[in-house]
Amino acid sequence: MKIYISRPSILSAAGDEKALLKSISLNQTHIQKFSYLNQKFMVGKITQNLENIPSKFNDWLQTRTNQIAFNVVLSLESEIQKAIKKFGRDRVGVVVGTTTSGVEENFKTLENGNLDRAKFCVNKNALFNPAVFIKQMFNLQNVAYSISTACTSGLKAINEGVNLIKSGICKAVIVGGVDSLNTLTLFGFKSLSILSDDLIKPFGKDRNGTNLGEGGCFMLLSCDEISDFVIKGFENNCDAFHITTPRKDGLFQTKIVLNLLKALEDQKVEYVNLHATGTLINDEMEAAVLNQTLSNTKSSGIKHIIGHTLGAAGAIETGICIKFLENEEILPFYDGYEIDGSLDKFNLLSLPEKLKVNNAISLSFAFGGDNAGILVGKSYV
Repeated sequence: MKIYISRPSILSAAGDEKALLKSISLNQTHIQKFSYLNQKFMVGKITQNLENIPSKFNDWLQTRTNQIAFNVVLSLESEIQKAIKKFGRDRVGVVVGTTTSGVEENFKTLENGNLDRAKFCVNKNALFNPAVFIKQMFNLQNVAYSISTACTSGLKAINEGVNLIKSGICKAVIVGGVDSLNTLTLFGFKSLSILSDDLIKPFGKDRNGTNLGEGGCFMLLSCDEISDFVIKGFENNCDAFHITTPRKDGLFQTKIVLNLLKALEDQKVEYVNLHATGTLINDEMEAAVLNQTLSNTKSSGIKHIIGHTLGAAGAIETGICIKFLENEEILPFYDGYEIDGSLDKFNLLSLPEKLKVNNAISLSFAFGGDNAGILVGKSYV
């Protein structure tokens, strides 16, 4: 059974999907310094004006995360309404990858260490919040839930949509991920000493950490042929190696890629979107994975452009892969710094290059040894 995927709607520090593609082609970053609790962080923050959530929605749904989701999903309204008209509101579901929900809004109720119980609302930062919000946007009557497995959330949300359709529970599913910058996450990552005070340098000799970002990406999955693009494979596993650090040899991450390739038979992958966080161990592990599996396949990532958007990252990066399937675009590339020559060798892009892409893999790796990969491609290839 083929599961078709609509055009993606993306919002990030770079802007919408068109603006992001332009920034990728120019290797133009949108990461800059912003202050949180009087400390400066390099982050990919959305600075453009966003449409506000209508007042008809309950206060516990009025969050920065949902505001991002609202602006992203609005762009897909035509596709969603067509699915509702054909299948009914009771056959369209929602699955959202998120890690932040409304945690920042509740954090503000703890000002000066004193809890304002009148303003605190547990449902505000409950992980189901964004999924319920989108369900209410379209008055849907089927399942709506969130996936929160850190950086693999976005990819897993997409695969959950696939499973809902294949099981017959839904005919179409709104899938994707959304996360917003917040004080808790920033200081949490800072405590792990994995944030860089400078612009991240994925696979760079002098890389010293990642930069966080915010954003969202949503797509519609359907059993109907709503586009020329399908999900050809999904794999995930959890090696439980360490709570924050992956195995350097990438043993279980390599299994992800090898299992995805089995779905292609005589086809090939033209592009791999890497997790590419710019941390010491992730990049060493990921280089080992590519060296053992797709060493000649053009590979790169986009976190140096918009930051690491956590629960939204897998969805945004899958969305970008879909855009590469649509048209020949300049792929992400790294220049302006020295690549680490001690890493295992693979085809890491360092120059702007257009490429016809028929199949692409996107990889996401999370805390706790949670690993995921998705294979998207043209339906007629």
